[in-house]
Amino acid sequence: MIRCYYPICLGIGLSLALASGVGASAAVDCGEPTPAPPWKIGDTWTTQDEQGEERTETLVGFEGWLARLEYIYPNRKTNIALFFDSDLVLRKVIKRDGTVLERPGRSEWFYIGVKLIQFPLHAGKTWSVSYELDGRKTQVGYRVLACERISVVAGEFSALKLEATHTLVGGTWQGIAHEWFAPAAKRIVRGTYQRPNFSDRARDWEILRYRVK
Repeated sequence: MIRCYYPICLGIGLSLALASGVGASAAVDCGEPTPAPPWKIGDTWTTQDEQGEERTETLVGFEGWLARLEYIYPNRKTNIALFFDSDLVLRKVIKRDGTVLERPGRSEWFYIGVKLIQFPLHAGKTWSVSYELDGRKTQVGYRVLACERISVVAGEFSALKLEATHTLVGGTWQGIAHEWFAPAAKRIVRGTYQRPNFSDRARDWEILRYRVK
């Protein structure tokens, strides 16, 4: 079962480097305000979580007004297809068994239709969204902290650092996550989760390599 805590699942969203591991210029410049990036067929990103599991995401085409992104895991025979609109909002999922989801599941793909990242981005911007997981509602407050330089396996990037505060409605749980959106990579390039507030299923991750047009 796949659970995504960033979006980009995002998600996930300028003219860029074509070879893997090539970042932006040395200057810290995120081009603010930063719009949703225009994904193109062939754009590919490979990420790795803190337990070493890799996942490759490739934009394979467009179906109507939706971009089809395929999730590929090593040693797995079938892919997962995700469909995003131009704002990088997840609208549909085709699971490995062929099941089509166009509304959030109770315990998976709960962010279908939720506009997690609200472009354009700039330092100081705030917004909030909510989702339901296992029948419980969580409110998420986002804040863009700053544009800063970040180094990951794929290289160095100028990236907007986002802070997401997750609060269980009617409960006491609260967790803070941080994500770095790099315009040059067209997506978030690192995600970290506050411990012990987040469970182990929310794994820290970063981008290993990418190729974008």
